[in-house]
Amino acid sequence: MASPLESSSPIPSIPTQNPNSSSSNPNSFQTYTSLTIQNIGSMVPIKLKRSNYLPWCALFAPILRRYKLLGLIDGTEPCPMPFLPDRSLNPAYESWYEKDQNLLIWFNSTLSEEVIPFTVGVSSSRDLWLKLEQRFGGVSDAHIHQLRSRLQSIQKGSQTMADYLQQIKEISDSLTAAGASVSDRDLIAATLAGLPDEFESFIDSIMLRLSSTSLDELHGLLLTKELSMTRRKKIASSATTEPFHALSAQVSPPLLPTPPQAFAAQHPPLQNSFRYNSNRGRNNQFSNNRGNYGNNRGNYNSGSHRGNHNSGFPSGFNRGHNSNSRGSFSSGARVPCQICGNPSHEAIDCYDRMNPAISGKIPPTKLAAMCAHYTSKPSPSWLIDSGATSHITNDISNLSSPSPYTGEDKVYIGDGTGLSINHIGSSLLHTPTTSFKLKNVLHVPQMKHNLLSAFQFVKDNSCSLTLDSDGSLVKDRFTGKMLLRGPVRDGSYPLQSSPSPGTTSSISSSAFVSIKAPVQIWHSRLGHPSSNIFRKVISGNKLALQGKSSVDFFCSDCAIAKNHKLPFHPAGSSTSHSLALLHCDVWGPAPVTSVSGFQYYLLLVDDYTRYSWFFPLRRKSEVYSTFVTFKTYVEKSVGNQIKAIRSDSGGEFTSASFQSYLNLHGISHQFSCPHTPEQNGCVERKHRHLVETARTLLVASNVPKVYWVEALSTATYLINRLPISGLAQSPWELLFHTLPDYTRLKIFGCSCYPWLKPYVSSKLDGKSRPCVFLGYSLQHKGYRCLDMLTDRVYISRHVLFDEKSFPFTAKSASPSDSIPTLSPVIDLQFPIPNSHSVLPSSPSIHPSSHTPNTSEFVSPHNFSPLQSHSSSHSLPGQNIHPMVTRSKNGIFKPKAYTATKHPLSSSLDYVPTTYHQASKFAAWRSAMQAEFNALQSTGTWILVPSSSSQNVVGCKWVFRIKKKPDGTIDRYKARLVAKGFHQKEGLDYQETFSPVAKPVTIRLLLTFAVQFNWFLHQLDISNAFLHGDLKEEVFMHQPPGFSDPNFPNHVCQLKKSLYGLKQAPRAWFDKLFQALKSLGFTQSSSDASLFVLKVPVLVIVLVYVDDILVSGPDSSVCNLFIKKLSSLFPVKDLGPLHYFLGLEVQRTDEGLFLHQGKYLMDLLQKTKMEGAKPCSTPLGTTKLDHGGIPLDNPTEYRSIVEAYSI
Repeated sequence: MASPLESSSPIPSIPTQNPNSSSSNPNSFQTYTSLTIQNIGSMVPIKLKRSNYLPWCALFAPILRRYKLLGLIDGTEPCPMPFLPDRSLNPAYESWYEKDQNLLIWFNSTLSEEVIPFTVGVSSSRDLWLKLEQRFGGVSDAHIHQLRSRLQSIQKGSQTMADYLQQIKEISDSLTAAGASVSDRDLIAATLAGLPDEFESFIDSIMLRLSSTSLDELHGLLLTKELSMTRRKKIASSATTEPFHALSAQVSPPLLPTPPQAFAAQHPPLQNSFRYNSNRGRNNQFSNNRGNYGNNRGNYNSGSHRGNHNSGFPSGFNRGHNSNSRGSFSSGARVPCQICGNPSHEAIDCYDRMNPAISGKIPPTKLAAMCAHYTSKPSPSWLIDSGATSHITNDISNLSSPSPYTGEDKVYIGDGTGLSINHIGSSLLHTPTTSFKLKNVLHVPQMKHNLLSAFQFVKDNSCSLTLDSDGSLVKDRFTGKMLLRGPVRDGSYPLQSSPSPGTTSSISSSAFVSIKAPVQIWHSRLGHPSSNIFRKVISGNKLALQGKSSVDFFCSDCAIAKNHKLPFHPAGSSTSHSLALLHCDVWGPAPVTSVSGFQYYLLLVDDYTRYSWFFPLRRKSEVYSTFVTFKTYVEKSVGNQIKAIRSDSGGEFTSASFQSYLNLHGISHQFSCPHTPEQNGCVERKHRHLVETARTLLVASNVPKVYWVEALSTATYLINRLPISGLAQSPWELLFHTLPDYTRLKIFGCSCYPWLKPYVSSKLDGKSRPCVFLGYSLQHKGYRCLDMLTDRVYISRHVLFDEKSFPFTAKSASPSDSIPTLSPVIDLQFPIPNSHSVLPSSPSIHPSSHTPNTSEFVSPHNFSPLQSHSSSHSLPGQNIHPMVTRSKNGIFKPKAYTATKHPLSSSLDYVPTTYHQASKFAAWRSAMQAEFNALQSTGTWILVPSSSSQNVVGCKWVFRIKKKPDGTIDRYKARLVAKGFHQKEGLDYQETFSPVAKPVTIRLLLTFAVQFNWFLHQLDISNAFLHGDLKEEVFMHQPPGFSDPNFPNHVCQLKKSLYGLKQAPRAWFDKLFQALKSLGFTQSSSDASLFVLKVPVLVIVLVYVDDILVSGPDSSVCNLFIKKLSSLFPVKDLGPLHYFLGLEVQRTDEGLFLHQGKYLMDLLQKTKMEGAKPCSTPLGTTKLDHGGIPLDNPTEYRSIVEAYSI
């Protein structure tokens, strides 16, 4: 980064001074010391803020260079030793320290209040300078990227041109200071790109001579262009206040263009080629110069060629009245339009006369019919108008069942006049062959002609309408039959409601126009089509476009509604040897547990060779231990080190133990983006290949799905030995540099006969039994053979195969024979691997063998897929009876406790822990909204800007399901809790103690209520803590999910206490204490939470945070107290006491029955013993010994026992 102190221009040489000899030049030091704070204030007139570091630094730089103080800042003049060798004070140190402290004072005097906190702990000028530079002038790639993005996306908008150019200059200066300067050509391009559409012609002219235009010249041209456009808009705005009459008062011409034939019929030809001219400053003898000829603006003057002399027009025929016309007849070139500047027409003929940006009048879209002129004379015909959105008639007799129009809309015509709508109804257009329906016809008495909306006409009558030079043609849309043919007269298309041959129309020439709209508006009107479709519509239809017609603009609505994944480009392998990159992922859970208890598998694919390793897992937590064993094995087998792995962000890969292991061994871990498995597509595609191959093996041999691990292991074995697309060799050849052996391959699931002589008990028994081939041994050079009678797996090299017979197919055809199959209620389909399943999955890695004799499935735990029943000898007590049982078929019913009475309900209600989880459920969203509304209604906080001096505490949502004593849901409760552990004592809290009711007080109150049959009700204060007033200033972040969109960076200054604050209980108790005191209660001296009212009748109030008990002998007085308390707080009367502090209370004629049924139910549910059988109490007196197995978590056991003893 270029320091602001380094001048880019040559500086006159100033003699430098040795730092150690500064005191030897008294004149220099005297000049330096003569400066005061006032002098510095005049030389550096700005205060340093967060946003003006560069100008502030630039102002200080020459001061430091002039007074030779730069060495104190850049370190070239270090601090001398304070003491000389003789322990006397060093004069050079005194001089240096005085200069340093004076310079520090100068810096501090130019700091604003928001920057002063950064001076705390700074003792030297250099430390302060470096701290400010690091804080406000620090440069990073992210900062430079942000500045360049701002420069590319900056828009002028509604700001002035000077502000717009200044904003670009500030960004350019910041980039220059950051060492990433921008060329003038790039600044010119950025400046032009941010201009609005009204500068389109200016941009085109600049682009034609871009190479010869400097940045300063562009600034001047833009400022001049802005002044010119402002003046034109003022003229156009003033012109719309007075109607622009084309002719004098004697002759009333049409307001829209009149065909030359009609014009010539009304007036004789012009004797001279005079045209309107509106040049207002050029010295043209035929122009309307405002400063020449006595400032005549169109008066009849035969000597100045400014009137109608020799024009053949009647006297006084000017553009307006004789004394105020802005135009005059002149000969020569056509004068450009005063509205849009186009020389092809004049202002009275301009289509932009009704442009809202110029006229300021925006007619409603529904009533955007534009007509040329009007009188009160009705016309019996209908004029087809393609720009009108509704039919309009001037004769109410044309309407059937007209009804008064009560709206405020008007019909705006060509000169901007709004015509009132009196009625609305329907009508019929009768023709010799058929009748056409006209719906929603507007009755406008002042309209001269009846207007027929082309759109409404074809829509209501299911027909097509064609307009050409021969007239109009109406056809049936389905049959193509011609229904009506209309003429074209004087440029209009009239339709007669009844045939009248020979009738000539007296319609004067008219033209109907529509308001131009920007391309973005047309994009919305057409329903947000794609860019290609929208471009075709624009090029193939003459849309009334305003400004640029380019469709290359950004539509935020399309980005939100049509967002989809971006395309992935093919990426080849970038590795040069094996184990340089491993793709890992976890598949599962499987739809059925395998016979060995596996539910997942870990897959690892080498990026260079595409060799795959397969590991079945019982739980995802086994990924770490599997990878540790695999790494040791594979690196020794292959001879290379694992450089990097790529996986998703599943918990098994992001765990602390896994990450620390990778860091310890220097293995780079690459992650795919969330919900983007394509970034790890190598292993995802391998998942699909494996599963499809395994599914095919199972289907072809009819092997039960519980053997999916064996099928996948076999599929991995085979795929590693087959060539793959893109590689000339198989993964096996690339990794082990030997050809695979295909001679020992057999069909999966076929019949086989292994040599079993060592396992027979008699010499007369057979030496083999029919078995099923389940793949290749993963730890032997042999085959795995399943005996279906005993469910035992034999591993043998000596096996005979019958590849035409498949035992499981024969068994499935015989209902009497049973095979290890799955429960019919389980879906047996293998899922496509999904790395974002219920549990986060991750890439997987499988150890490989270095020699061709070893298989690819080598378990780090020394297991095989059928380890539970694959030993070479029968286990003691193994059931070898031919009877088929559920356990032999792999069907096990989970063990569950059964209750002999009182079945206990098990609640499956989900309680979220974060806002993100709760926002997915409507019930929790409603609960959060209710809590937020309650906070807003009580004025709990106000939003204030954030500052570094504030101690801002966090907050979170806490969720709880309130249940009734019987276990049913009462309501969903969401509470906003402040993170009080962020508070600092003495800063935002003082006292925190708040009294609560003592157990003995509760027992005494219940005793009195039972003995004397007192009134006993329970009250609950809604959001009790929110009513407490805070005495300290406490600042908190805005609640998650409820940030103010207008002030997202503000913080909440709490006015009321909030749950979680350390002083919240005390603040609420103080508020309640004052309320009860005002109602005549006195606080008990023995229990601070007990309040007593003695007059007129005894009333006792017991407070336990926000739960209140009210008791007394007179129920009417107690109810009166509750009513008064409700006027102070939102009190919820829960009725007679039934549940208080975990105690369930049931009142009977004999007294109060107290029990803790709900508490025990919650405890049973916590320990997962809802269905346990009841046991009599007390328990037996047998003492526990120490011979049992120690518990894994004794703390949990102790807490449960302690909970039962309460």
